[in-house]
Amino acid sequence: MNNVKQCPKCGKFENQVYDGKPLGFVGFFCQDCFLKDTKFYSTEFVDKLRHCPKCSRTRFSGEFETTTSGKIARWLFTKIKPKFPIKSYNMTYKFAKSYLVVNISFIFLVNSTPVSKSDVFYVPLDSNACTMCNRVSGGYHEALIQIRSSKPTKIESTAKKLIRFIEQDSAIGQIIHLKEGLDIEVVDKRSAIAATHSLGISLSTSRTLVGQKAGKRLFRQTILVRV
Repeated sequence: MNNVKQCPKCGKFENQVYDGKPLGFVGFFCQDCFLKDTKFYSTEFVDKLRHCPKCSRTRFSGEFETTTSGKIARWLFTKIKPKFPIKSYNMTYKFAKSYLVVNISFIFLVNSTPVSKSDVFYVPLDSNACTMCNRVSGGYHEALIQIRSSKPTKIESTAKKLIRFIEQDSAIGQIIHLKEGLDIEVVDKRSAIAATHSLGISLSTSRTLVGQKAGKRLFRQTILVRV
């Protein structure tokens, strides 16, 4: 047993097989004791995470945005403040009624030694509708896209492209089916303009005065798309 480490806490020896696997050491202690006695991160969440149950977007910082595992991980790491570098991780998540439940397995680097640790985080949620969804519910829209074509299949394919583009950072109101085509109400006119320009075709635009707020006239943008 010369030069073989022995854990001063539990008495186990380095590289001996316990529960079917060799026991690793972190410094003077076996990995099991190190995991029990070391605080790797904080598990307290002071603020609730804003999540819209209607559109499934989340506000990680300023604006609501599409929810992805990568964005959740980056937000989580800023809150738990890991005390050791993270070499890698695997994560799954689900939104419950009051909590975001995150299952995560870390590999930390502790003095260049890989240390595995798994945990479940319960992040408190503020599950109220976002501003965008509240606007949709109230019938608010800043732009109207009119798709016109003699071919129904072209109308449908164009609508799918536009909706997919717009829903990245805005929301769709009503979709109105007409004999001559399709009308799409868009909450944010900037998204409507960007989406229609992404088609790379000629467009016709016009503005309609719809009201006034704080002395400023408000216009609704109408964009005609012929395909």
